[in-house]
Amino acid sequence: MKFCRHIEFSTSPLFCSYKIICAIVAAVFFLEIIIFHGIVIYAYVQFKKSFTPLYDSSKGTFIEKITGNKFAKSVIFSAKYGGLASILQDTVERVYITYPKENLNKSMATFKLDTSHSGEFLYLYRKILARSRFPYSELIVDIGANDGFLSSNSFNFIQHGWNAVLVEPLSEQLHLARHHLSRYIDEYNEKKQYVKYVEAVLGTEDGTVKLIISPDLVSMESHVLREHDYDGTKKVVRTVPGISVGRFVKKYDIPKNFGILSVDAEGQGNKILHQFIDLGYKPGYIIYEDLHEKYAETTAETIQYLMRAGYRYLTKRGWNLLFENTGIKQKS
Repeated sequence: MKFCRHIEFSTSPLFCSYKIICAIVAAVFFLEIIIFHGIVIYAYVQFKKSFTPLYDSSKGTFIEKITGNKFAKSVIFSAKYGGLASILQDTVERVYITYPKENLNKSMATFKLDTSHSGEFLYLYRKILARSRFPYSELIVDIGANDGFLSSNSFNFIQHGWNAVLVEPLSEQLHLARHHLSRYIDEYNEKKQYVKYVEAVLGTEDGTVKLIISPDLVSMESHVLREHDYDGTKKVVRTVPGISVGRFVKKYDIPKNFGILSVDAEGQGNKILHQFIDLGYKPGYIIYEDLHEKYAETTAETIQYLMRAGYRYLTKRGWNLLFENTGIKQKS
């Protein structure tokens, strides 16, 4: 009787389904092993083919053998022309050490990482620390803050206790910013630090604005609808709140002399920048992405405009132009 029940179970549809699933899993696993080993063997053969001649003492000096090895030459060429420097800049050079202000005991050191796109944070923070005084409020206004972390110009400053006003029209990105920053704001609960989140497009007018939504969350290039966007292709458009710079600075109590203005507005940046300056605002430093500003103002025109307003052009990091208010004094 027991044997009969076993036979009945083994021929049931459920048991057959299990067998089929197990067979598929086994087949996929076997196929992955074959592919993986094939890749490993191919890589080993290519490596051996490329580097074995370098150890052959009968074929000249090591330098002579490298000059005749195509793969080695390509690696050296890439390293020589920025490859190695780029790797260092995007890895080791982004790591830095901080100590508590009240305790310089090295055992209390904390490792941190510069999360800005091209090292803008450390470049400016070192300049700020090198000053005998910093006559600006420790506030960063980040226009186009996105998720508040990836390639963010404000994240690290907030980590160091700066106040911030983050402007981002996409609610889902602003939600991520709140999540990323929650553990760093007013870390010791001293009520000395704040971060304000503004879900809007900063521009020239108050009201509503049509925004083209970028499908690529990595590039983060959603932007205000422009005339040349009508190219016949279908785009995702969302209506979002708009606020003028004049109303923005009053509503969020932005001081005339604040620390850093970061503008990444995908084609609207020049209008925002001009409004801040024309209204008499003089941030200590300006981070300005002009990647999509060619329809309104060239890089040279922006530099000339800010120079007339009392700024010094420092450098370009990635897509960002960096400016310094010439009123800041360096240490003697």
